[in-house]
Amino acid sequence: SQSSIPALCIASFGTELTGVVDNIKAIGQICHREGMWFHVDASYGGGALLIDGNE
Repeated sequence: SQSSIPALCIASFGTELTGVVDNIKAIGQICHREGMWFHVDASYGGGALLIDGNE
């Protein structure tokens, strides 16, 4: 019997069609704990990270 070991997780920070944002913090914690690479696609929602909500 062969078993698979995940090595990479890909999440999305904002999708073009629906604007859905994955729980980056929670997913990142799991990936860190499991020693997995973690990629976040922020091509659509990444600009929101640069906005200071207090201004």
